[in-house]
Amino acid sequence: MKLGWFRVNAYGFLLLIGFAAGTAWAAREARRRDLSPDLIIDYALWALLSAIIGSRIVFVLLDLRSYLQQPETMWQIWKGGLSFHGGLAAALLALHFFCRKRGVRFAQMTDLLAPGLALGYAFARIGCFLNGCCYGVPTHLPWACRFPDEHNLGHLTPPSHPVQLYASLLSLVLFALLVRNLHRARFEGQVTCWYLIGYSVLRFGVEFLRRGVTGKLFIAGLTEAQIASVLMFAFAAVALVIRGRRTAAGDETEKHPTKKHRQRGA
Repeated sequence: MKLGWFRVNAYGFLLLIGFAAGTAWAAREARRRDLSPDLIIDYALWALLSAIIGSRIVFVLLDLRSYLQQPETMWQIWKGGLSFHGGLAAALLALHFFCRKRGVRFAQMTDLLAPGLALGYAFARIGCFLNGCCYGVPTHLPWACRFPDEHNLGHLTPPSHPVQLYASLLSLVLFALLVRNLHRARFEGQVTCWYLIGYSVLRFGVEFLRRGVTGKLFIAGLTEAQIASVLMFAFAAVALVIRGRRTAAGDETEKHPTKKHRQRGA
């Protein structure tokens, strides 16, 4: 798309819009929790740079042979080609150092950022749709779309699933569910676990409509993203159970502070 002499890339533009929307929501939520919104704003630059670098590195590594044949394309991120899981890992690593530097609890920050991440992801997937990447398998459904064929340059795909829009809609649903249930969180990190579980389920399911087309098979008939989602789901589920039991035990101790003392004196 061109605005006069200036060319605007839809994918990059929607990525930045999503980033801004997620950051704005997290800053607003920080203020509601009597925290300084500056924490979110200050971390935003760390997150943007680390996520872009991490997501691109992982994406390139997963298709390294092709990029070694055309090394000049390795950093052409405006054309798409970012790994969400790689970006998330890099952003969390940056957040760890940020929290240590600012004296903020890591889980407190991830809980603030998780819903905004779901919101931002919804915009990013619309960017994928406009960019014509990450499309799904052929379908005869009335809302099927045709995209530039990645395997047959200069041609369009058969009518295919617009899985980018499916992912965008589901991510908005995830955002709404997280926001609606924020008050139900019993411990720091719980909202983060909810997000990781929700995103993993979302991504695992959507990948079935990309499998073998733009979702590359990795092992046991699953794509690379599905394997990563399974690992993420398992980690979040285990963390949720462990932290939940610890919190429940802590609540019990608070309710019966002299319970152990009475038992010893019996």
